[in-house]
This record gives sequence, structure tokens and C-alpha cells, in this order.
Amino acid sequence: MNEELGHATGRTTLAWQRTAFSLVVASAVLLRLTWAGLGPVALVLLAGPLGLSAWVAVLGRHDRRLDGGTGGLAPPPTAAIATATVLLAVTELVAARVT
Repeated sequence: MNEELGHATGRTTLAWQRTAFSLVVASAVLLRLTWAGLGPVALVLLAGPLGLSAWVAVLGRHDRRLDGGTGGLAPPPTAAIATATVLLAVTELVAARVT
């Protein structure tokens, strides 16, 4: 059973890393697509999502197990992912409004 918990922990960690990296890629693509319309404002708007996503990716690389590996995972940075997603949406709305 403990081996199963270890595999589940690894899959959860990988899922958070994939989510963070996908938000980094989405931020980079959105920056590329909105640069013509917003210019440096796009970089300012996307600095938050890029930073939050990178932070979550770094957290995902570290061992986040509680109690030396016996107590499951530490709580994921859900608020950081949600905030990055909302900031991406706001940037897209601003870009759509300007162009």
C-alpha cells in the first residue's frame, strides 16, 4: 500500500508540474500574439502569470511530502495557478478590447 501511495504522490507532483509548464507556454504564446497590439504593456500584464507559473513549476520539482514522506503531499499552490489563469484571461480581454 505504501508503494501505491508513493506512485500516487509522484503522479500528483507531475500533474502540478505539467499544469505550471502549460501556463508558462500559454503566457509565452499570449505574449507573442499580443505584442503587436499592446507592446510592452503585454509584458507587464504577463509578468504575473509567468512568475507564478514558474514558481509552481519550481515547487513541483522539490519533494513536497509531509512528515518525512509518510504524511502525503503538502497542499498544492492552487491559488497561484488560479491567479495565473485569471491574469492570462484578463490579458486576453485587454488585447481583444484594444485591437
